[in-house]
Amino acid sequence: MYEYYRNKAKPMYRLVKRKGVPFPSQTTEGEWTLNAATREVPDDILIAINAKGYHLSKFDVTFKDIAGC
Repeated sequence: MYEYYRNKAKPMYRLVKRKGVPFPSQTTEGEWTLNAATREVPDDILIAINAKGYHLSKFDVTFKDIAGC
């Protein structure tokens, strides 16, 4: 089971981790709101979780954020 969290102060940041696994040492559970739980995650997220124990991403990106656009 995997859990998806949204950062309370900066909601564009999302964190995915395995259920029951502690939060990364750089943050605390109190900084996050649980959004969803699921049995499967996409392969790219799973690769990050297997390597680091979590996947951290930023949503609400615009084309201006991409260099050259």
